[in-house]
Amino acid sequence: MRGRLETTTKAERKLWVRLMRAWNDGNGASHFEVAAQYTKKYPDNVWGWVALADVLVHLANYKAAHRALSRAEKLATANIRRHICTQWGHLYRESFDLNRAERWYRRAVKYKTTTHGLIFLGAVLARQGRFPEAKRCHRLAVRLATSPPDEAYYNLGLILRAERRYANALECFEQEIKINPKYKLAREARKDVLSASRLRTNG
Repeated sequence: MRGRLETTTKAERKLWVRLMRAWNDGNGASHFEVAAQYTKKYPDNVWGWVALADVLVHLANYKAAHRALSRAEKLATANIRRHICTQWGHLYRESFDLNRAERWYRRAVKYKTTTHGLIFLGAVLARQGRFPEAKRCHRLAVRLATSPPDEAYYNLGLILRAERRYANALECFEQEIKINPKYKLAREARKDVLSASRLRTNG
């Protein structure tokens, strides 16, 4: 999720492009510095605070991320509240408060049921060991997807692997690799379930 910038000056647009580049590249320190500059200069743009909160979560500075998201929430219009709910979910997921993360992801899905929202919800349910609910989320994400639901297949495969349903897990990982052949984690997971299947057969 990335914000859009509307009706800006040339200087703001230039700084925004730098911020989006750092965010997309996953450069944590650069992302933080540009986001801090941006929110200081343009405090009324909700997406600047979202970008700052996102990197603060990844830097495990959860208190500061909470403050940034609170600023974003005050500025958020109705059409982007779903995104803010998702960011709250990320914050609580990364700070290991899975119950709160679940509540925020459910709010996001209630605003608008999307593939990504369901995948996030399914993932946090799986981390709580609630596999049947998690599988329903990922399967619904696959059905609703308007673009290839690679992450849904991968996460569903992980749950099936944990349930020792290796053949079904393999199908999911194969679907994931078909969509995204370079996904290393899916390739490793496929190799793992193939090995586990052979061990079960020969055991």
